[in-house]
Amino acid sequence: MFDIGAAIHQRRKPTHLGLVILCTVLAVSPVSAQVDFEARLAEAASKGVPALLKIEADWCVDCRAFDKDLKELTEFGRDVESKTYLISIDAEKGRGIRLAESYRVDKYPTFVLTDSDGRTMDRWYGYWSAEEFSKRLDSALKDPLTVGRRSKRFASKPTEADAYKLGEIATMEGYYGEAIAYYRQAGRLGGHDDSYYSQRIMGAMIYGAHKRVFDIEQVITEAEPILANPETEDFNRIRLMSNIARLAQEFKNTEVARDYFRRSVEETKDSEHPKVVKMRARLLPDYALLVEGDPEAAILYLENSLPSDWENDSLSLNNVAWWCFKNQEHLEDEHLAEAERLARRGVELSRAGNARANVLDTLAEICNLRGSCGEALELIREAIGEDPQNEYFQQQAVRFEEILADQERD
Repeated sequence: MFDIGAAIHQRRKPTHLGLVILCTVLAVSPVSAQVDFEARLAEAASKGVPALLKIEADWCVDCRAFDKDLKELTEFGRDVESKTYLISIDAEKGRGIRLAESYRVDKYPTFVLTDSDGRTMDRWYGYWSAEEFSKRLDSALKDPLTVGRRSKRFASKPTEADAYKLGEIATMEGYYGEAIAYYRQAGRLGGHDDSYYSQRIMGAMIYGAHKRVFDIEQVITEAEPILANPETEDFNRIRLMSNIARLAQEFKNTEVARDYFRRSVEETKDSEHPKVVKMRARLLPDYALLVEGDPEAAILYLENSLPSDWENDSLSLNNVAWWCFKNQEHLEDEHLAEAERLARRGVELSRAGNARANVLDTLAEICNLRGSCGEALELIREAIGEDPQNEYFQQQAVRFEEILADQERD
């Protein structure tokens, strides 16, 4: 099952088609010609290794963690470079928008292993550590077939391994019903009982629920037997409960969100598993806010989860401000005023372009929330100047113009 991720780590905005390619390849400068993506695939082929697409966004914390480890952990960097040809694609800029859409990616970082024609062989989402990533990469490289070839092989000679892999990829590509069918086939082919692939089926259902393929009641019905099973590991337990909590937030079901945040934190408090500890730390801000009703503690947990110099980092400042905006109904104006201050500092420290545009959008939302729609409109127009190809910011401008017009009529 996959981790949907906390809002602070996986902030997403709608993306739209662009006209200009903008990718980066390891230390190579950003490329801009129409043929560059295909040229990079050709370079991978010339080296005799598959391409590994890292589809990312400027604001993605885990994308940055991967880049840091790739640079600083020499053995890890050599391992990735020797086995693949890494192509980093910004999903919110230029042709990167089109490429992300063509690979059906809306969560970052998503890694896609492809052949020299860009056809998917495997894919996965998220980054936990160099060790975990290396294991996942080695697994993908053991039987590197395109999805088309694997599907044909499965049709002629069904195996549990192929059914499982096709289910994984179908989940990541958004074909949730198909994914569940593959997982059930994998269970039958392997002679397993219904619970064997329940975690994977659950992951497909949760992703599907975010796309409104399933409702939250269906997800909970499927999830509770897994949570009641004493053999379910702590990491799978906290991941499942936190995913339901995030889903409930999206569905505006505060009662369900509060219950599953409570269970996520309290039922795993004694676990020493590193991934459980890390995920639990990510949940503490929402736990303090929704369960304990303590916004000061929530914000403190949030700040403690960041690097020690986070107030000098635009991305961290933006993430804290955005978290406050998303949780506005549980906060007082004094907290939103602080969020505004952080966002303004984030604008000052941000790099020009899409990175600054994202912080300007956060600041615009907070200013509008606090009654300054005129300034919000000015800020979003500034964001458009930073990233003129991004239609989302243009839609935001239209929205603020309509709000301002309504206010002036009143």
